[in-house]
Amino acid sequence: MLSLEPLRNLLNNNLGIEFAVLSGSRTNNSAVVQSDWDIATRWDKAMGNNNHRSSSQIFTQAYCKENMNKWISLFTLLPSMAVNYVN
Repeated sequence: MLSLEPLRNLLNNNLGIEFAVLSGSRTNNSAVVQSDWDIATRWDKAMGNNNHRSSSQIFTQAYCKENMNKWISLFTLLPSMAVNYVN
C-alpha cells in the first residue's frame, strides 16, 4: 500500500482547498492495485460554493482540480480519470 504522506502534503499545500477527506476502498484496506481514489474536497471560500460562483471562480476551481488530478495521478501511478472528487 502506498504511503499517504505525499498525498497529504499535496492536498495540504493546495491553496484552493479548505479540507479534503479520502474515502472508499482506500480507507478500509479493500482496495486493489487498480482501485480508484475517492477524495471529498471543500474548496476555499474565495473559490465560491457550488450555488454562488462567478465565471472566474468556476474556471479557477476547474484549473485547480485538473492540476491536482495530474499530481495525484503521478502519485498513484493511475490515469487521472481514476481520481474522483466529491464537492
